[in-house]
Amino acid sequence: MKWIYTVGMTLSCALAVGACNNATSSDPATTERSALNPPTSLVSLTGDKKLTLRFAAANTEKDFQGYDVFLVADKTVSSITGGKTYYPSNAQIDPAASGVASIPRCKDNTAVFEAFGFPASTATCEGGSTGGGNDTSAGNSLRLADTAAAATEDPAPTNFAVCDENTTDKSVSLKLSKPILGPETCTISKTSDGKALANGTTYSVFVATVAGDKKNKLSWTSNFIEDTPAASLYSATVSLTRGNIFQFKAANLTASPFTAYDNTVTTSTTTCTTLCKANSLNTAATSTDDGIYIGRSGVDSYPGRAFLSVPTGGSLQILPRGPRLTLDTATANANTTTPGVDGDKAIATTSVYDGAGTLYPIYGYQVFDILVTQTVAGATVHHYGKIVIGELSVTGTATDASSKLAVPVTIIMQPEAERTDYFTGN
Repeated sequence: MKWIYTVGMTLSCALAVGACNNATSSDPATTERSALNPPTSLVSLTGDKKLTLRFAAANTEKDFQGYDVFLVADKTVSSITGGKTYYPSNAQIDPAASGVASIPRCKDNTAVFEAFGFPASTATCEGGSTGGGNDTSAGNSLRLADTAAAATEDPAPTNFAVCDENTTDKSVSLKLSKPILGPETCTISKTSDGKALANGTTYSVFVATVAGDKKNKLSWTSNFIEDTPAASLYSATVSLTRGNIFQFKAANLTASPFTAYDNTVTTSTTTCTTLCKANSLNTAATSTDDGIYIGRSGVDSYPGRAFLSVPTGGSLQILPRGPRLTLDTATANANTTTPGVDGDKAIATTSVYDGAGTLYPIYGYQVFDILVTQTVAGATVHHYGKIVIGELSVTGTATDASSKLAVPVTIIMQPEAERTDYFTGN
């Protein structure tokens, strides 16, 4: 999972609909949007009764206050949008349309915001760029910038979920008191009304930037995502020195009921049944060493780097996220886009993936989708899951053999890919 950050006017222009317009533009969205940069590149790291959100922030506004997280349960992004086109007309906020657009709150978009607990909006989406009656700042819209046209001041929203990291000001989801340029993290374990997130329930989420002394000005939305918390088979921080490698046996991912991994590492390969000490990052499987391998190489080529691998010829595949390019046989160019894992949803097809026998570097804050293939009563069954990597930290100098790399690892299975009985009873 790569993170790309762009700041200042470049970000405002690139993410607004069309190019940056001049003062006579008939699209007020560009001008208003640039007054308060929204979060971008929102993703979710699936957790046990929680979601860890990561997004890119670029906020130097003088009245910047922090961020608000809005989520709704049991509604997918597709069902919220209903397949319709909203303002701006090419927003494409349905993940199925490969869109991750940012949108304002106005009457054309009111159904989307109402799904997240906002009151109906009658504010006109289109109009002059200088404000006035047609400005998206008017009416019930949560203002993007102060305008003289607003007769009354909009109230601050209350339908947001508070981040676990926020231990001070609970009047926003994530309170930050200084300009922010870079990545931010927010762990959500409760809804806006204080109810705990439930495993097996799908949540749709967006984040907005908050400004104003009364915290009543919201930016356009981030992209919209959805994710489903799930019980973990393993969730702990592994400590990696050079040559220290863990093997998570594949059998735990296909057992019924599922078997959690023991936190105790077994050093004997002949007696190990769940979590084992391995000799190498295995990419050449035999019948006894199938599983997930996480560790640091024992050779000098990459002494400070952690890797993830699954053996070739085993039951596991790693499914990289994002669009995939395949070779165009006519031109020998990789110019044909094939679907990748769609946002934070489970996989629908696996034909374009080949992630067995490959070493994947671990950088932190990553999600690796996994497919486990099993034969049951002569039939092929696919199990879907995730390996979630948290924030990495190092003790000592990373390139030294004696340094320790702490890697938070969570392994879960989820109700997709032909099986719907993971932890939910469905």
